[in-house]
Amino acid sequence: MSLRFCVAFTCILAFGGAELVADAGEGRASGRRQPPGEELEGGRHVRRNERAPESLWRLDPVGWRADGAALESRSSGFALADIAPAGAVELRARVRPRSCGGESFGTVGIAAYVSARDFWCLSLAKGPDHFGAQRFVELGPMTDGQWPAYGLYKRVEDRKGETWEWGRAYDLSLRFAPDRVEGEVRNAETGALVYRTAFEPKGRPLLPSGAIPALRATGNFKAMVESSEMDAAAGVAGPSATGGAATATPPYSPVGPETGVRGAATGFFHVENLGGIDWAVDPVGRAIPITGIDHVKWEGFPCEKLGGRRAYRDHNLKAYPSTQAWADDTLARLRAWGFDMLAAGCDLDTLGHRGMAHAISLAMSDRFTYADEEWWIAENKHAPCTAFPNVFHPDYARACEWAAETLCASSRDDPWLVGWFIDNELAWWGRSADRATGLFDLVMAKPDGHSAKEALLEYVAGRPVTREIKLGFLRLAAERYFAATTAAIRKADPNHMILGCRFAGFNGAHDAVWEIAGEYCDVVSFNCYPWADIDRGVVLAEKNGVPVAKEFRRRHGLCRRPMIVTEWSFPALDTGRPCFHGAGQRFRTQAERTAATELFARTMLSEPYFVGYDYFMWLDQPALGLNHWFPEDSNYGLVQENGEPHRLITEMFARLHADVAALRLAGELPLPPPEAAPAGRGAGCGESERGRFFAEAAGFAASSMPAPPVGFARGADGSWSLSNGLVRLSGRVGGAFMADWISWGAETLPPAGRFRTLLMRNEGDRTLWTDTERVTDVSFERDGATGVVSATIRAEGFAGDTGTKTPVSDAWGAARAAPKPVTGEAVALFAITARLSVAPGRPDVLAEIVSAENLSSATLHVERVFMRPYAAEARPRQADSVPNLWNGPVESLWLLSDGRRFGISSRDDSLHSATLWIKEDGIQHPDVRFKDGPRFDIAPGGIWIPSVPMGALLKCD
Repeated sequence: MSLRFCVAFTCILAFGGAELVADAGEGRASGRRQPPGEELEGGRHVRRNERAPESLWRLDPVGWRADGAALESRSSGFALADIAPAGAVELRARVRPRSCGGESFGTVGIAAYVSARDFWCLSLAKGPDHFGAQRFVELGPMTDGQWPAYGLYKRVEDRKGETWEWGRAYDLSLRFAPDRVEGEVRNAETGALVYRTAFEPKGRPLLPSGAIPALRATGNFKAMVESSEMDAAAGVAGPSATGGAATATPPYSPVGPETGVRGAATGFFHVENLGGIDWAVDPVGRAIPITGIDHVKWEGFPCEKLGGRRAYRDHNLKAYPSTQAWADDTLARLRAWGFDMLAAGCDLDTLGHRGMAHAISLAMSDRFTYADEEWWIAENKHAPCTAFPNVFHPDYARACEWAAETLCASSRDDPWLVGWFIDNELAWWGRSADRATGLFDLVMAKPDGHSAKEALLEYVAGRPVTREIKLGFLRLAAERYFAATTAAIRKADPNHMILGCRFAGFNGAHDAVWEIAGEYCDVVSFNCYPWADIDRGVVLAEKNGVPVAKEFRRRHGLCRRPMIVTEWSFPALDTGRPCFHGAGQRFRTQAERTAATELFARTMLSEPYFVGYDYFMWLDQPALGLNHWFPEDSNYGLVQENGEPHRLITEMFARLHADVAALRLAGELPLPPPEAAPAGRGAGCGESERGRFFAEAAGFAASSMPAPPVGFARGADGSWSLSNGLVRLSGRVGGAFMADWISWGAETLPPAGRFRTLLMRNEGDRTLWTDTERVTDVSFERDGATGVVSATIRAEGFAGDTGTKTPVSDAWGAARAAPKPVTGEAVALFAITARLSVAPGRPDVLAEIVSAENLSSATLHVERVFMRPYAAEARPRQADSVPNLWNGPVESLWLLSDGRRFGISSRDDSLHSATLWIKEDGIQHPDVRFKDGPRFDIAPGGIWIPSVPMGALLKCD
């Protein structure tokens, strides 16, 4: 249709009436399909006896619902006008804001919509409570999935008036045309201006194609849309009413290296096993290894502490005349370094379809886990590994279909698209460390009437709740999840692969979930941050763990599908990034980092069932971190915020990827022999913490440096104290802690910490974390000049109690309730003997696990032994420290209110990890884990003594 025949298509939503009239012009087609039950009378679309919200809006079932004659926003999602896309759109709506959650930004508003990745939206917005819960209005662009992309457009008007208020009605107006988008908000009662702004193009169109009117909510924003009306100029090609841009896709041209291996030319990426090796096969039949890269985008990362400043964007604005110039340079770099796929979080609008394939992360569950509790089992806490959707909701499958329609349908014919990642790092374990039972336990705690709990009770059907029952429920949840999500994606897009849900490492889900994922997905994906021993030339699944290739092969045996690692990286400390936060093993230099990266890349590419990997990531994170709930600040990038590449690692990738075909065809690398790391190097440092402590103490004693001797005192009431003038310890027989107080510095300074121990054990189908709670014996000895206090600390239950823990006093003396009422006499469970050593002139304390004794009549099944260093004050913060440092100590610290840091540090190979953290209820949770690996049993009356010293240093600075 030529432009001179275009007519205005006007829909008036009379929310109180029973009849809706849409004027399509005299005898002229509007481009909108005629729904069932609608008649065409004299060129007028008439729908009778139906409420307007349900007849003209397609509602995301998670985000919106019809409420009588109005629409109600429920959390996050779109309501899309059921009309054809147009080149010019106007939408007016009366909106009454009601409430919004406190932890994140929330919005409700009106939009000109092309797809979920491209739209303009005028919104009432509310900031997080920690930012003062400010209320404001914004007109912003989502451009190729990046929000807000203000820098791509020219703001030409910006006027502010009064601030909007909760409970009042506001008239929102959005006008979109190819040359201008403008928005206005006015008080519906007084007509007073709240906000008015406008944008014009700047080197790129405002939207890639025609748009449709839409409503949008985010961040669990509750509001009523009481009335609206819309105009759309017809006759402009664009997306369907389900969303998605109908833009032309450039013809596919080959990506990746020439391997000489050929598969079927299907027109789309797929996987084939060719000659015993799983390959990604491109649309023209070339078998290639996937070498992907995450988070390549023009704007980079914002830094909350710098007011949202994006240092990488600031650099790009100075370094490049346009985003297109940046894209040209970035793509040239990536291809030179041998990368062939843009993976999660990339700016596909500027980088896509230009010589690199791409994959897209749908984050399908985000909408569920930010909504009301009916939609989630585990709420999204603004961090990976916290969220899990309610797969038992009666509308779950329909909501997945909505997501697939709006996110996938428009790409069904795109030959450059490798496939879809469903989600990222879901909490398949609920809130428990037990991967088999955690989801069951979380659902059982839901209120009566919650659809997930109803499904659980129906599944249990009165049977005894055993570990196997809990695992069976997890299997049921996994079946529901993968069946609904994959069916929805394949309905919207039958042409592309489903690439799994990016499990959070090897322990990101129980083995049963891996098995079920393999039944539904084309490729099983997971993120992996292993431990690289660059001295021995081997990558381990974790520190002191099995070779990572061995664990890879076990996982492949579970899922029986091709696999891909979708995040992996090794930060280094020499770039100005502190690397306090985020996953992965740390190294001191770029040279060490590069060696570890090459070692792991070669390991993955050599495994025949791997189709490739996605490296994490393009850009370093800000040195001051991203934001308060996700404070990552690490050197993950190939390039710095000033645009300079990290030369060693990029040159390594260029060299490695040039030879990647030969590496794939060479087959599996042999597993290394199970030998210990060389003394002083490798995964640990060979010599125990005890050996180093006493060797250094002896050396100090032999020197001419004077130091006060170690003094020990015992009171008649069972109290004791130990001091060397720098550090002072005290405790008592009968106390709940081995050391009630540990103090450093001047006598006037308050104590910094306390110390006790814990066992993680199995009892039937339960995993129990049981603290030691009563000191029964204390002894003192001297080892040279060093003073050593040993204490036995018991854990006790009760004869009438089968609960998981003894009632204990917390670190500050307030009694905590038992899990359930206890009756009967105290019954000893086990005892741990620990010792604390203080040497002259040393400002630290050597803490050691000496033994564990089974005091019960049943075998004690031990998973791990823990030390527990508590802060002496009730509400410390977690202090920043570098985790997982190669040839460095494992360390974790509390930050005290006076600025001191107290915690634990160790180089012992027997130490698995140290994490001092605050639980959601505000209680300290110190976890210093030993004996991670093979479980061991202690017979009744038996004593376990560690085969190697288990020690760590308590320190304060």
